[in-house]
Amino acid sequence: MSDLSKLKNISNVRTFKENEYIFHEGDTGNDMYILLSGRVSIFIKSKDNLQIKLCDISAGGFFGEMSLLEGEPRTATALAIENTVALSVNKDNFEAFIIEQPSMAFKLLKGLSSRIRALDEELSSLKKGCQYVIPPIDSADALSDSTPCISAANPEDLKGVLYHAEHGTYEGESPDTDSLYIYDKKIACPICGKEFELPVASQHKLRLSSIDFDFRHRYEEFEPLWYNILVCPGCYFAGYSHEFDIHMDNLCKTFTEKTAPIRKKLAFKYSRPRKLDEVFTAYYLALYSAKAMNVGPLKSARIWLQLSWLYKDAGDEKMYAVATDQALEHYYNVLYGSSLTRLTDEQDQQCCLILGELYLLKNDRNQAVRQFHAAIRRGGGNALYNKQAQDRIYYVKHEMK
Repeated sequence: MSDLSKLKNISNVRTFKENEYIFHEGDTGNDMYILLSGRVSIFIKSKDNLQIKLCDISAGGFFGEMSLLEGEPRTATALAIENTVALSVNKDNFEAFIIEQPSMAFKLLKGLSSRIRALDEELSSLKKGCQYVIPPIDSADALSDSTPCISAANPEDLKGVLYHAEHGTYEGESPDTDSLYIYDKKIACPICGKEFELPVASQHKLRLSSIDFDFRHRYEEFEPLWYNILVCPGCYFAGYSHEFDIHMDNLCKTFTEKTAPIRKKLAFKYSRPRKLDEVFTAYYLALYSAKAMNVGPLKSARIWLQLSWLYKDAGDEKMYAVATDQALEHYYNVLYGSSLTRLTDEQDQQCCLILGELYLLKNDRNQAVRQFHAAIRRGGGNALYNKQAQDRIYYVKHEMK
């Protein structure tokens, strides 16, 4: 009898439809899967609750072995991206099979060894840094520790290129009390490999006071919006902290060529205390980075939403309306665009709730209610999001004037 036939005798054959989750990160489980047909994508969740794709598994491959071997919760999420058939092997049956078929153990160990080797090579390349040398750009190369934070020969030249055409200049700087909630963190750019240091929020020190319906978190004595975006002073890659944990130096040449027009006109460096103009510029650099890397609408949607909060705080009603419109357009594309973004149930619910709130700002009650209804998952999803959606539907229909 073949290895596969013996394995079928002591395991369960499972079938999964396209876009069906096999398990989620954090789930309990003591079995692994050997793929007979189809394809499965493996994801991990970032600190910001976004899905980061690690790899695809095709027929003959295996996954879920960490929970089988260690009995620990799932460290990643598995999603069938095609109709898939797999063998589910639990710990007891697996041990019995290994006794009969030691060759299968060798195959699994070989597969694990290959994955470890790939991780070692990736770590090695991270240590070496990017091999592509960024071409000198006068404005960026002139930066030093004593350089003023942000300057441009003519800021108007960047309107329509980096900034929105109606973007202005804004007074304000971070308060002295911010020093109580931040710490300096050493960071390596995932694009060009440049190492630098930036202040980031110390999450355990923050005291949450409230959460708005559009998921803006309000903290006592601290505004995290001012510290959300990290900017590499070398290539100007900008994004959220979890994006700096992903190794992407193969994109260095392409990315730096796309950002060269910006780096030629703009010298950017956060100062202390941080200036509001710098914060706006960082968010626009993050938008530029998202477009240059073609990462899809979800990152841009989130940036525009947070820009709308910043503009509202700054008292710029015109740009607040512009940013709100942009956020609505991008969140709509996330949920209903031609190139649909893969979301977990909770992410989908959150996007629907945010889109509903954006429609309310446009005074479009019908669309808002549709989105709140779309956020409700009967018998599933996040219970708090289900309750929030139901409450907002009641508010629009019975209390909103």
